[in-house]
Amino acid sequence: MLSTRTQALIVGTGLAACGLWLINPPWLDAPSTEPPWLARYDQPDSIDDLQRSLEHQLLDDQVSDHFPSLEQVDQQVAERSLEDRLTHLTRTITTRAEPSAAELGNFYQRHREAYREAAHMSLRQVVYTSAVHGGMALATAQKALEASRDGSQPIGDNSRLASHYNNLSSLALGDLIGMDASGKIVALARKSTELPCWGGPISSSVGVHLVCIERFALGAVPHLNDVRTQVINDWRHAAVEQAADSH
Repeated sequence: MLSTRTQALIVGTGLAACGLWLINPPWLDAPSTEPPWLARYDQPDSIDDLQRSLEHQLLDDQVSDHFPSLEQVDQQVAERSLEDRLTHLTRTITTRAEPSAAELGNFYQRHREAYREAAHMSLRQVVYTSAVHGGMALATAQKALEASRDGSQPIGDNSRLASHYNNLSSLALGDLIGMDASGKIVALARKSTELPCWGGPISSSVGVHLVCIERFALGAVPHLNDVRTQVINDWRHAAVEQAADSH
């Protein structure tokens, strides 16, 4: 025979369980009959919204297959910088000739731009891609550039590129959009009395860009003594090519 106290505890526990059941009935935890795709994605407001969303996703997928992330760019720049230095230092040279101080100095002065360090810049950019505009990408960018002179902000297409880059080297920029386009942006900044905002259009492997360069620092030309071994190697390489051309 259960004691009165035990019976009271049992009754109290039962009432508490009933109360919890009423507050949080099990059917509220029942699995949703909603289709899985509705649970994962917002329903588009219209067929036009759905089409634009699909186009943007397709473009992102296509570009991501061809263009690296910033983390990948940093690694590639480091690897390529080392590879470039090794390439210069390990060219196949068939002469042990030593240039005189005057010859080496003259050679270095003629080719000093080849030894300039990478430029660094902060910039904003918009891009007009051929995936969206086809053969009209350049004309579209030119029209947006002309409108920007009246105060209109250019609006490009969605891409894997960021709209703003801070303290980016010209080498890293080259890995993102190609070295030819990176060189054109550096040249644009160098020849302008004021940093262009907006400037272009500049064609790249991604599309046609307009750029607003906020800060630019041209890379320094190192002292001859700092790159002497590389310059001697390049002088020898040029001497061998010149001898071959003369025969």
